[in-house]
Amino acid sequence: MKRLRLFAAAAALAGASGVALLLGAHPAASVPAAATQPLAGSVKGGRPVGLFFMTRYWIATHSLEKSTYYFAPNGQVYVDPAGFSAAQLAAVPAASRGSYTVAGRKLSVRWANGQTESADVEPQSETFAWNMGIFLAGRPFASASQLVGAFEGGNSISTSSGSAAAVSSLTFRANGTYSGGSASSFGGRNEAGASTYSAGSSGGSAGRWSLSGWTLTLTDAAGRTSSGVAYPIEKNEKTGQVTRFYFNNVAYKRL
Repeated sequence: MKRLRLFAAAAALAGASGVALLLGAHPAASVPAAATQPLAGSVKGGRPVGLFFMTRYWIATHSLEKSTYYFAPNGQVYVDPAGFSAAQLAAVPAASRGSYTVAGRKLSVRWANGQTESADVEPQSETFAWNMGIFLAGRPFASASQLVGAFEGGNSISTSSGSAAAVSSLTFRANGTYSGGSASSFGGRNEAGASTYSAGSSGGSAGRWSLSGWTLTLTDAAGRTSSGVAYPIEKNEKTGQVTRFYFNNVAYKRL
């Protein structure tokens, strides 16, 4: 299941054009204003509860898989939900939602499509390892001001038949405006390893931004909106400044 999700992401990279597509944007109209907020991540008695940022490196594709996992208190788990209302959680594809249990050192997930995954869980206070992935407890932004500044992020994948990469940038200003840029490229190779094709695209966007709970919304100059789950994943412990954050399948680093 994870490999299928990874290659689907690569296909999206290869076909994306414009910053909204590269960000994996969801129409803001689909996000209710009063959407239920998730719990912050925690590990209690070896059992994860709440939101976690997951990373898993795939040697075969030289790529780092990144996802949001939400372990709901009722024993359900969701991967990369667009939001946390009942409707949004129910809309998560069957291969990415299911039920989870922890018995001894085993964390097991039965996905809604009938597939199962089970592996030892290695818990710590705010992180745990499971099924080759590292899970970091997620926390919401303390305030929108933590996003002010310039950030850059991207994703890439490489296989014997080709590669794809995407880079995007976002600059958030204290006056509520933002600007962003994006670039993507992909190419193929034949069995001998020679290049057979290559292509690329770029785009930009500017407008206004807002942060509400765990949801970041961008509205461009034409009034088009995109929104998604966003949260900090690293901060400067001395200054409290957010240095990395996650938004719509991209991990951004402060420039």
